[in-house]
Amino acid sequence: MKARPRIMVLFTSYRCNARCVMCYAWHKQARYKELSPSDIKRIFSDRVLGESIQIINLTGGEPTMRKDLAEIIDILISTCRNLKRIDISTNGINTEEVVDAVEQALALTLRHNVNLGVSVSVDGMGSVHDRVRGVRGAFERVDRTIDELVELKGLYPSSGLGLNFTITKDNYMNLQEAFDYARGRNIGMSFTLSALSEIGVESESVKDNFFLPEESRKVISDFIGIIAQNSYIHPDYAEFLLHWLNSGQRKGPCAFRSGESLLCEPDGSLYCCGNFGDFKIGNALENSFSGLLQNHRSFSALYKQKCSSCNSNCYIHEAKP
Repeated sequence: MKARPRIMVLFTSYRCNARCVMCYAWHKQARYKELSPSDIKRIFSDRVLGESIQIINLTGGEPTMRKDLAEIIDILISTCRNLKRIDISTNGINTEEVVDAVEQALALTLRHNVNLGVSVSVDGMGSVHDRVRGVRGAFERVDRTIDELVELKGLYPSSGLGLNFTITKDNYMNLQEAFDYARGRNIGMSFTLSALSEIGVESESVKDNFFLPEESRKVISDFIGIIAQNSYIHPDYAEFLLHWLNSGQRKGPCAFRSGESLLCEPDGSLYCCGNFGDFKIGNALENSFSGLLQNHRSFSALYKQKCSSCNSNCYIHEAKP
């Protein structure tokens, strides 16, 4: 792993107001300690992190359930001196909380010339989305949230808003209608294959609930091929998706494998892979990141073993080949 990671995936909490079929995080919410703002300041005040981190993805759980999210963002901006972008991933279920959190984040990021990107989960239309997210009426609430975020983006054109569709066995037949929904609102939509992870969302624990059957691969592949032809998806990402769908093997760069990314769980545990527990390098509350770097073992052989069939996008656009 390099001493200068540029990207941090920060799980702010495992608390969540959804019960998604492809996620185990909400099962863990009662047993995981959450980093306090002072903990986060202590971790990111490390000289190496403070100088190297340029992109931070605030995720969960549902990050907007943290009432101190604005305080956390303020700390990250002040400690990460070369920060360029903050991404917030949200399920969009609680409209008022999400919009309020985004407004507060915009006030901070605009002041410091840091870009803000917001990604809202849309996993199908109506009852399809509700079934994937495990919440009755979720789509109606998310639709309202998106409308308000579109209005907010009109006031702050430099901010980013996108939708993300996580493909599962419940919704792979609904890709086109979700894509049409996004285009109708002039919002970009990304498509993420439901991945197996041992950490973070820990989807490995519930894989029978969502993992894609073999017969789904051609349906998904045909859809991705069409939108790629029409330039609605980045060609490199389309190539990555199509190769995995057709072969079950990974092709393309990974920001974790190239040493450019780290994942931090809500208790401060640090990993140099976004999916597998074997890549843990320690806990940032117990040791400084600079200290952890000196003690970590080489993961090159493990990457070769684990990466071959991994289908996670892992900031593929940011990773160096």
